[in-house]
Amino acid sequence: MEAQLGDAYFDTRGRLGSAIYGLSKLVEEIELDRVQYLLLQSLLQSLREPFLFVVVGEVNAGKSTLLNALFGQSFCETAALPMTSEICLFKYGAYEKDICITDTLTELYRPNEFLKDFNIVDTPGTNSIMEHHQEITERFIPMADLVIFTFSVVNPWGASAWSLLGKIHQQWYKNIIFALQQCDLREPDEIEAIIEHIKVTSKQRLGTIFPIFPVSGKKAFLSKTTALDKERLWKESRFEHLEAHIAGVVDSPRIREQKLGNASRSARVVLRQAQEKLEAGARILKADEELIGGLGAEVSTQRDRTLHRAGALRRLIDSEYVANAMRATRRFQDHLGFAPQDRQGSPDAIEKEILNGLTEVARREAETAASAIAEDLQDLWRRLAENMQEHFNFRLRVGTESGEPEWTPQREHLRSRLLATLAGEISKLQLSALLNRRLASRRSVLAGFTAGGLAAIGTAACLIHFHVLPTAQHTTASLLAAIVAVLAAIGGALFARRNSRTLVELLAEHFEAERDQLNIAVKEELTREVNGFFDDFIHLFDPLHRLCDEHRLRYQPQITELNRLADALDEVDLLIGLPAARPPANS
Repeated sequence: MEAQLGDAYFDTRGRLGSAIYGLSKLVEEIELDRVQYLLLQSLLQSLREPFLFVVVGEVNAGKSTLLNALFGQSFCETAALPMTSEICLFKYGAYEKDICITDTLTELYRPNEFLKDFNIVDTPGTNSIMEHHQEITERFIPMADLVIFTFSVVNPWGASAWSLLGKIHQQWYKNIIFALQQCDLREPDEIEAIIEHIKVTSKQRLGTIFPIFPVSGKKAFLSKTTALDKERLWKESRFEHLEAHIAGVVDSPRIREQKLGNASRSARVVLRQAQEKLEAGARILKADEELIGGLGAEVSTQRDRTLHRAGALRRLIDSEYVANAMRATRRFQDHLGFAPQDRQGSPDAIEKEILNGLTEVARREAETAASAIAEDLQDLWRRLAENMQEHFNFRLRVGTESGEPEWTPQREHLRSRLLATLAGEISKLQLSALLNRRLASRRSVLAGFTAGGLAAIGTAACLIHFHVLPTAQHTTASLLAAIVAVLAAIGGALFARRNSRTLVELLAEHFEAERDQLNIAVKEELTREVNGFFDDFIHLFDPLHRLCDEHRLRYQPQITELNRLADALDEVDLLIGLPAARPPANS
């Protein structure tokens, strides 16, 4: 058998031990009553108490071989004849040593790991200790978790074993099993006959029948140690049922309740006391969370309201931009002509006029907007200060004379940034680059029409003046010149009208496109500035956040550990079979 006897029990015990150890560290950290810490240390010590196995039988019944096979290690000496009449109590020790306790009892310390979990009482033959039977019946049998009476199939009728059994109090019978050793020396039908005989004898002499396990300790030991054909030997040893029964005893409800249940219930008492002490810290953390949560919600709500109010300034700037663009478009339209004299309608003048108009509005309204934002923050500050004073007894102050925040730098920053944004966006209009080339082309075309009409009139005049044409043709020449001049004037006028409409439409489209960009830029800048106001506002609460962080660093790990330990005890109680009874979780 590769696994250790009672693995399920020892796993549960290990979990419980870890939980109690963690609880003892927490109890020490939160400075709970020292008595509780000592109680937990005592519980840990009791959990480490090994199981006590007592093996009894006549000489040559195979007791030592059985023990060596159970634990897969040769720690009990085997001999054909009894070497001593002493009782050997095997315990764990870092190195070997033997201590004589009485004339009939010796404690043997061995560095075998399984002895941390099992103390083994190996007795000499019952026929050699009958006169000292009190040492076993009064000292070890009542304390034993399991008593194994071994019978050899070679001589299962020994009277001394039955005599010793008769001296054992009936209340301890529940801990006794029979191991019929050396079963590999008999045929199966002989073994069955011996088992039946033992049952009958047990019923007649003791009034009960104990569990009987026919085994071969020798083959079981070889299968666990040096043998090559381990599976065959293990099967022939019939040890599987014996080990399953022992594992069931180790992990029985009675054992779990007795050894683990009491420790778990005691640990829960301490756990509740630790919880009570940490409740103050839990209340502080809860108050911190309510404080910070309420602050965040208030600031977020007010930020949204302030951003909505800032939208009014954006709409006002947009309205002013539209009005300026319309005036500029009309002035530009008036500026168009054969020989414009009004320089106020030029692209450079229009761009400058729009910037001046928006700047004037921005200077006036930015102050209004900054004041409104500051007022919103002051109102929010007062509300939060009153709420914290009322509910948390926390006085909210900053390092100014009034104890309330000042917003002059933020207001000035908003004005300057908004004006810079407007100047930057208006500069992107670039009306000169957009219109001057087209205006120059327009003037060239109109000049061509004018020159054509004048050239026709001039040519006719020269021909007549210098008598190049006969007198009879002077009228015709003058009429043709006049017609050409009129056509040039009409053509110039039609071109000027159509070109003016094209340029005005181009300017209007350009204004509209830049309007969208201006709106986006102003909105982004206002949003950035409002958020800047509120970010600065939130920084005013940095001392409060630091205080809450200090509370969290102090209490949260302890509360988290308390809840983890409660979960661990819940899991152990489930394994033990106790109802879960953890205290409510705190966070």
